[in-house]
Amino acid sequence: MTEDATGAAQQPVPRDYRLATPEGWNRIVLEPAKLDGQIDRIVSQVTRGKDDVPHLKQQLAEALKAQALQAWGNGGMELYLSMQQVGEVMLSGSLLTTYVPPKDGPLPTLVEHGTSLAKQGEDVSMVDLAVGPALRHRYRELPDPANQYGNSLPITHLDYHLEVPNSQAQIILSFSTPLEPLANQMVTLFDTITATIQWLV
Repeated sequence: MTEDATGAAQQPVPRDYRLATPEGWNRIVLEPAKLDGQIDRIVSQVTRGKDDVPHLKQQLAEALKAQALQAWGNGGMELYLSMQQVGEVMLSGSLLTTYVPPKDGPLPTLVEHGTSLAKQGEDVSMVDLAVGPALRHRYRELPDPANQYGNSLPITHLDYHLEVPNSQAQIILSFSTPLEPLANQMVTLFDTITATIQWLV
């Protein structure tokens, strides 16, 4: 703990965060130098028992790396991919965590951002997590089949915006799933994962 110019104690800015994800979720640290080994491990897991599809493995590895590098360039810190299996169904989903620092001035507050989205008719609400208030934003988008391995169903997104304590920065937890028939159940899972977040100081 440090002191400001008035001698008052200043609370530290968290150095990191922690999330709990279900078994079957794979974490990728979005540092370019660390990507290849992590992606190779995930591709091997996805294509286990399919040694006759080297072209598919290469395509999947290239797509994951491109997605990871794009996320890193936009401030992404970690990417989680769900390969959780329930019976014959893979519960496909993802979580991207992004660090958003102030740039040319202070970031809009969570309430300001939420009010702006609400005026556009978006599904938003303020929620109270154990670590503090957060802005919850659920929305859907039509997929690009060329980038979704043929998926033609809408993609369901759930974003949580949180302010990093004792700083002017925010982080965004961006969940998505292509499982349109199970969208509500997946969103419930995303809410449960978000509720586990902790700041590490």
